[in-house]
Amino acid sequence: MGPFYQRVSLWIGALVATYTLVGALIVPLLLPVFLPSYLAKNHGIYLDVSRARLNPFTFSLWLHDVRLDDQYGATALRIDTLFVNANPTALVANTVAIETLRIIKPRVFVTITTDGRLNVAHLLPPALPKEESASAPSSLHFLLKNFDLKEGSLTYTDASKADVFSTSFQGLNYTARDLSTKFGAVGAHHFGGAGSLLDELGWEGGVSLNPLKLYGNVWLENARLKAFWDYMLHDSPYTLANAHATLRLPYLAQWDEEGLHVSINDAQLQLTDVALLERAHPFFSAVSLGISQVQASISMTEEGLKGALRKGNFDASGLAMTYANALHATLNTIAMQGMQGVVENQQAFALLPSTRVQGFWVAKAGEEAPFGTLEALHVRGISVQEKTLHVKEIALDAPFIQATLLKDGSVDLVHLLPPAQTPQETSSSPFLVQVEKVRLEGGEAVVLGMPQTHRLRQLSLEASGFSSDLLTPVTYTSSALADGAKVTNTGTVTIAPFHAQGALTLAHPNLPHYAPYLTPFFHGIFASGALELQSSYTVNDDFSLHATSAFTLNNMAIHNHANTPLMRWKELDVKNVKLDTAPLSLHVEGVRLLEPYVSLHIRSDMSTNVGELFPKNADVATQSSSAPLDIRLSRVELKGGLMDFKDDSLPLPFATNIHSLKGTLSTLDFTSTQPSKLALTGSVNEYGYVQIDGEMLPFDLANHIDIGVLFKNIDLTRLSPYSGKFVGYAISDGRLDLDLGYKVRQKTLQGNNSIVLQTLTLGERIESPEALNLPLNLAIALLKDRNGRIDLNLPVHGDLNDPQFSYGAIIWRAVTNVLTSIVTSPFRLLGSLLGIDGETLKAVDFDAGVATLLPSEEEKMAHYRKILEERPQLRLNITGTYHVVRDTAALQQIAAQERIDAEIKKGKAYEDVLVQWFSETFSKERLETLQKTHTKEGKLDVALFHEAMLSALQKSIAIPQEALDTLAKERAEALKEALAKAGVAPEKLDVQEPKEGNVKSERWIETAVEVSA
Repeated sequence: MGPFYQRVSLWIGALVATYTLVGALIVPLLLPVFLPSYLAKNHGIYLDVSRARLNPFTFSLWLHDVRLDDQYGATALRIDTLFVNANPTALVANTVAIETLRIIKPRVFVTITTDGRLNVAHLLPPALPKEESASAPSSLHFLLKNFDLKEGSLTYTDASKADVFSTSFQGLNYTARDLSTKFGAVGAHHFGGAGSLLDELGWEGGVSLNPLKLYGNVWLENARLKAFWDYMLHDSPYTLANAHATLRLPYLAQWDEEGLHVSINDAQLQLTDVALLERAHPFFSAVSLGISQVQASISMTEEGLKGALRKGNFDASGLAMTYANALHATLNTIAMQGMQGVVENQQAFALLPSTRVQGFWVAKAGEEAPFGTLEALHVRGISVQEKTLHVKEIALDAPFIQATLLKDGSVDLVHLLPPAQTPQETSSSPFLVQVEKVRLEGGEAVVLGMPQTHRLRQLSLEASGFSSDLLTPVTYTSSALADGAKVTNTGTVTIAPFHAQGALTLAHPNLPHYAPYLTPFFHGIFASGALELQSSYTVNDDFSLHATSAFTLNNMAIHNHANTPLMRWKELDVKNVKLDTAPLSLHVEGVRLLEPYVSLHIRSDMSTNVGELFPKNADVATQSSSAPLDIRLSRVELKGGLMDFKDDSLPLPFATNIHSLKGTLSTLDFTSTQPSKLALTGSVNEYGYVQIDGEMLPFDLANHIDIGVLFKNIDLTRLSPYSGKFVGYAISDGRLDLDLGYKVRQKTLQGNNSIVLQTLTLGERIESPEALNLPLNLAIALLKDRNGRIDLNLPVHGDLNDPQFSYGAIIWRAVTNVLTSIVTSPFRLLGSLLGIDGETLKAVDFDAGVATLLPSEEEKMAHYRKILEERPQLRLNITGTYHVVRDTAALQQIAAQERIDAEIKKGKAYEDVLVQWFSETFSKERLETLQKTHTKEGKLDVALFHEAMLSALQKSIAIPQEALDTLAKERAEALKEALAKAGVAPEKLDVQEPKEGNVKSERWIETAVEVSA
């Protein structure tokens, strides 16, 4: 080899040696010294590298234990190993290529200090001016072949809040392949990790840097949102007690010359176990809230923002909410299917084909029973376009609401709602809301409160034409069962100006349901009554009403409190009723009353059964100085009437039956002071005649009545049931004429009665416990004239407010009291015949749980036999009885003892029987709890423990109703056998159906014994 080649080889060797020395030894030694010094001096960045290594031949650099401090001297970033491998040969192709960039165990610490500063703010690059932010295109490309971040972690701390917030992410791994700025190049990346507040965070997909395009999928597993809520919304009155989130977000994002375009396909977000508090009190909770199958796109270009939701579903389940500690509500599910929408240039369009809400339930705080429920709500065809919300149909299935009417007339539910706020005026254009159809099926409403409960059932409604444009009329059809009445209503309503018109039909089979409302004004009992009503009406914007109606009241009956019929009719037909409220007027025409019945009774104290229907001592109404009401009732026609008339104010009580009544009542006009005329005729019994005429003010009967009643040719023999009851004799012959005149003025009754008796002859004696023991034959002889005629003129009077007794009323009351005592306590009278306490014979005592006659009761058997011997027409009624509480407890004790005795006979110990039976009936845990209850200072009180087990086991034994009935029947049969043994004939004994009886002295069960004819 020549000298030249030797020198070249020497130089090359020297260069290689120098390159190797500098790259492999000098640079690794100087880099940890000069790089931190340069960054600190020129950029204020404090970096520390523990050790560096460089392979100059493979262009690979290793940095070990890299630490970057924040501006406060604390560690902001620490990396175990940073490895870079470059490919300088790619420069030939105008490409800066990094074959491998690997970061091992990076640990990032981001902190916001107490004064709100970011610890790494000085590391962020300054924002370039707008005119410098874009640079000219370069022909040089960049390529990152392989990028790996392994076992990374991130800790974030915010000390600027009152409560320091800190969270961390561990196991962060990120890989990227083939990231290049070359046009059309596509790379791939994957990220995964976990954190203290979530189970998994992932991101994978592809990326193109030229043009910039990202696609892939982001997912989040079981993120615990409470800490984030407390951190971000710590000043909110609401506190998130619990919530978990899961996210799936498939995406595509790309930038081109037109702008940014983002689309997502089949994305979903699920929140579970949500619990929200308001000032430490429960406010809202949900088992699940989620959106799914979301397909959407967003474009931001120079032309503006454009977004589209092509598909999306919303579902929620297990919702619960509490409002102001006054209400709590639950909702099973909400489902919104097929949501769509478009936003473009500040114009919006949205479509929601179907919304379904199921299982709504709301109650007052502290109450378990709901006052409102809804089986399902369906909203179909929701669309929003520009300033119009359009809904095709709203359907409610089986809504229910229950309210209570308070004493002040308000409804309790109103007090649960927030006070109404005055709407704020707005200058924006109105938003139009349109609903094509509203449908309600199976609705129910209940209104509680005094004096009556009202129920609305089977409510259905169909309405169309709803609009926020208040000029649009709403057409509706509804039907319901209101307190059992079938109600239908059709019509139209316009809100502004208000106007309503429609037609109403009502068929109510039970008018007595509303009787409690009349209690302050009327003391009668409505026993029956039905209403059929047809009405057309119009309501104007001043809420004045004009209605034209026709109605029929069928089978109306009114009784007094003794359940005695006072009034009834078969049909009251009113053909034409016109009501106007502005001015007030009521005109009634064409009244026809068929087969009415009236019972009129004047008592011995001058009170009447009609007068007692109205409250006494009411203030006399003073006549108003205002104009009289325009109320007019035209002619009333009566056919087929029937009246029972009775007058006990006479010495000889009088009663008769009037039938075939017919007549008229003239027009009643409130604008006139002219009394109404009454004219009635009818028949009395078979050949008698009655005529009633006079005048009255029917709406002021207590102050104006002038009426005459004429009875002629009344057959007294038909009154024998009454004469026998009150006098003790039948009437064998006689005729009666009565001319009665009554006037009522200022609640005072005055009457002049002319009574004529002809050929009055008493018949046979009638045995009656209520008959008066008077020498009637002598009295009749003194009263008769020579022609056998008795003529009496008896004036009567009475104060309807404070009745005064007259004509022997005191005697009648005393007799009545005695008769009542005999009827209500027959054994008292019968006992007096035997010289014993007859009250003890009303019942025979038995011990609880058994049907064996007590020895102490044997004595009564002889007394019963004596009674039947003295009164052979009498019979004894025996009613076997039981007492639910005492007999049930006794039968339980008997059954428990029988079971225990049976087990003991098998050789088991008493304690083992109780323990085994208790464990089988209840549980071993409850046995252990009971044992601990009776253990004090480590010692078990065996007696009390056994007693407690036995008591619980006895109470667990079911005693059916049949066992109680059987026990009662056995008692009756035991009593019957005892009576037969005492000599009572079996045909004198009747055994009644068993029933619940009374307990005597907290032990003995009374079996009732009664007498009958």
